[in-house]
Amino acid sequence: MLRSHFKLAYRHLLKNKVFSLINIAGLAVSIAAAFLIVQYLTFEMGYDRFHGNKDEIFRVTYQQHENGEVRNTSAGTFYGVGTFMKEYFHEVENVVRFYKWPASTGVLLMTEGKIYNERNYFFSEPDFFRVFSSLLVQGDAATCLLNPNSMVISRRFAEKMFGTTDVIGRAVIDLDRKNQEIIVTGIMKDIPDNSHFDLDIVRPAEKAWNPEGTQWKYFREWTYFTLKKGTSVSDFEKRLNDALNKAQNDNPYYRGVSMSLQRITDIHLKSHLKSEIKPNGNISLIYILGAVFIIILIIAWINYINLETARFITRIREVGVRRIVGSLKRELVLQFFIQYLCICLISSFLACFIIIGIWPYYQLITGVTMQGVEWSNSWLMGTSLGIFLTGTLVTAVYPGLLLTKLNLVACLKGNASENIRGAFIRKSLLIFQFVSSLLLIGSLLVISRQLHFMRTANGNVTLAQILTVYNPTNYSAYEDSLRMERNAVFREKLLQNRSILNLTTSSAIPGEPVGFTYVDLAKRSLNDPDKQIPYKVIYIDYDFIPVYGLGLIAGRNYSVDRGEDEHWQALVVTESTIRELGFASAQEAIDKEIYFMEADWGKWRIIGVVEDYRHESVKSPIYPTIFRLHRNKGQMVYYSMTVNPTSAPEEVVDAAENAWKETWPEKPFEYFFLDEYYDRQFKSEAQFASLFAFFSGIAIFIACLGILGMTLLETNARLKEISIRKVLGASVTSLLALLSRDHIRVISISVLLAIPLIWLTAEEWLSSYPSRIEISWEFFLIPTFVIVVMVAITSSFKTWKATTTNPVNHLRNE
Repeated sequence: MLRSHFKLAYRHLLKNKVFSLINIAGLAVSIAAAFLIVQYLTFEMGYDRFHGNKDEIFRVTYQQHENGEVRNTSAGTFYGVGTFMKEYFHEVENVVRFYKWPASTGVLLMTEGKIYNERNYFFSEPDFFRVFSSLLVQGDAATCLLNPNSMVISRRFAEKMFGTTDVIGRAVIDLDRKNQEIIVTGIMKDIPDNSHFDLDIVRPAEKAWNPEGTQWKYFREWTYFTLKKGTSVSDFEKRLNDALNKAQNDNPYYRGVSMSLQRITDIHLKSHLKSEIKPNGNISLIYILGAVFIIILIIAWINYINLETARFITRIREVGVRRIVGSLKRELVLQFFIQYLCICLISSFLACFIIIGIWPYYQLITGVTMQGVEWSNSWLMGTSLGIFLTGTLVTAVYPGLLLTKLNLVACLKGNASENIRGAFIRKSLLIFQFVSSLLLIGSLLVISRQLHFMRTANGNVTLAQILTVYNPTNYSAYEDSLRMERNAVFREKLLQNRSILNLTTSSAIPGEPVGFTYVDLAKRSLNDPDKQIPYKVIYIDYDFIPVYGLGLIAGRNYSVDRGEDEHWQALVVTESTIRELGFASAQEAIDKEIYFMEADWGKWRIIGVVEDYRHESVKSPIYPTIFRLHRNKGQMVYYSMTVNPTSAPEEVVDAAENAWKETWPEKPFEYFFLDEYYDRQFKSEAQFASLFAFFSGIAIFIACLGILGMTLLETNARLKEISIRKVLGASVTSLLALLSRDHIRVISISVLLAIPLIWLTAEEWLSSYPSRIEISWEFFLIPTFVIVVMVAITSSFKTWKATTTNPVNHLRNE
């Protein structure tokens, strides 16, 4: 019997080649798309799960409350928190605090005459590998970071520097520490891409980083710890804050402060605090992609049902004859089940080839490097199998049951179309397709507009036509005696080129996180209360403000003619700094003295106020920023030059490279154009937009097949009605209007349902951005227009053919 069913399914597929091809292609594409989405979601939700003790690792984060509101948050916290936890809570097994050197400078290492500038570099306490116990593969976790001159490096870094991983005991020269010799005491695993921190080197932290009296003043360390199994996390967090609250009256630095605990596996998708180790993902994006995953599958199943229902009219007599000769209903249902099973198996096989073929391009779209298609992943394959079985049951059983309920006499006469055409569930499924398509198109518009807004929102700073050269050694002790001379030579060589209009040097550039962040760095009076305000400090030269087009709203820029500027008696600050210091206006702040922290508090005079600008992006708040004159003594990490618009970019790059090689022949030449570099901040949004557009396109394509099925059903079921109307004098226009009436009704209902969904989805996603676009009517009107055009294109051919065919062809047997 089964053999007979498979044979009938095979014949049916061959008899209806076009319909079979549409079904198989639609299902194959949907299965491939669903698998790729699940693969990506598996990668994103798998962040930090490679740690063997992942369920025991937590991070402490910081919140400051003022007048009942959260004023400040940070992924880093006070150094004293770790000490407090170890002393008072027996549930805490191990605690480690570490910090990272500013990404703009990195750390300079030398081995075998080669210089390496490394940014994935932590300075940590010795217990680092007790907390992250599964990382160390060679060396002793208890002793590898005890010696101040020790270091643990990753396998890939060992290969990079030495060409082998057998490097225990080998020496590296630290150029930032006056050629100090550092010994490799351990090897750790390569940190995978789905980790919330990147790491290649761990060094012992310097004791001078936290002098006595500052352990509860600055929150610049990240604090991680392990809890004993069975400890209630919520209860522990409450007791920790209760203990801190009792001590707050004795220490003004943590008055109004509370701590939160984060599981390490929750950080990537659920944490968006200041001072994150690296940008995290967004759980909303995961939900959106998960919704797209469900929509694609449901649309594919609906598409199959609609197409098969449209073809049932041609099989009505077949069902009637088989029922008359004794076929049972369950046998007919089984027949349709096996037919769909065959289609699904063929589609699954074809989907595998689609996945393999598209995989390299898919990694470019996602922007993440996944090792390969995880065919053996049990969770992934279990999900795929569940999808396969669910789809088989839903899409095979419904059509089968529909046919078995038809009247036998009506089936033999071929007049059962009324029953099929009036099926309420089919119209509901089509509305779901339209609503889903409208939602996807509207969401894609919102994402694209927000991305464009983020790229263009920074109108207060000039980014175009600026070439930047990176010089990491300028901040180090390396070549200290020659720094001023070499910088002057390099600058002179560049400015001799007519293609370069101006040049500035600085410690940070727009698009790069500021490496110097201080708390309570500036005050109107030493008696002012401490508010835990993080100030950013950028070291600049005389040309920084004009090169970047920053607007001076009061006062003046630094000048070579002012001796007070050269001797660090003056400051240029931003608007937000003035507000935090309590000045009513920028003009009021000019020539006022404030206290500014260096090694100790000293008096400085505000000489200029710069308009606020987004140094990083709209994803980050605007920090109070202080510009200090670097006096050519260091911090000239970036050379930014304004390029003549009439010059070819290649010529300017060649000129800069030649000047570099003449000045620093031993160092590599690193450059980039600033507008492109700034756009890297939006890489995750751009990749998500591409990913969302890719899968939305697939979903809409499959929805078009569903529209085709609806059109085929309606026209096939009404061919005789159309013919009779034509015989009675109906025009082609009136017939087209008649056949389009159902489409218009369904689209109208779908638009009404989709509008609130688009609005809610957009509001939820945009709420995570400090600066965002406003929702406008275009997000509802454009999707509606696209759907109408899509329906018109998809259904017009079949509708036109039905209304222009000779009526005799459909009435000859009446």
